[in-house]
Amino acid sequence: MAQAYIGIIVKERNHTERINRAVWAIHAQKDTRVSAVSRIYKTLPPNDAKHPFFTAAARIETDLSAEALYWGLLEVKKTLGQAPENDDCATALELLTFEGFEGALANGVILPQEKLLNRPDILAALLSIYNDANYRKRFRALDDGSVRVTGDGLYLPL
Repeated sequence: MAQAYIGIIVKERNHTERINRAVWAIHAQKDTRVSAVSRIYKTLPPNDAKHPFFTAAARIETDLSAEALYWGLLEVKKTLGQAPENDDCATALELLTFEGFEGALANGVILPQEKLLNRPDILAALLSIYNDANYRKRFRALDDGSVRVTGDGLYLPL
């Protein structure tokens, strides 16, 4: 089984419930198991201080290919809502890394997703379940103090 890491990003309304629903929906995918979930991190986007983002990360183990997992996550997104930049009720699921795969997927997505991995909230969530010195160094360089742990708990599917 390959390991992959997924970023889960929502806007403020019912964030804990919506992140938990996303984790369970990912876990329900064929040949996929959620093996770890980070705490929830809150950050204020620089252009919209009134509407924070809440971010978590999930580590999964899967027998799917990177491409098949990507398409499965798109299906999960449809049931949960789309990109949070456009909708206060939306949930974004982003395939961040996939073990043994670097390159292009559909829709111009390239793994690892460096643009997302340069966001302090995503890095903080990822680092809480993935111990990597390079990502830790990157987080220290990017951390501007805007990322806070909310204290909200997530429930890992068994």
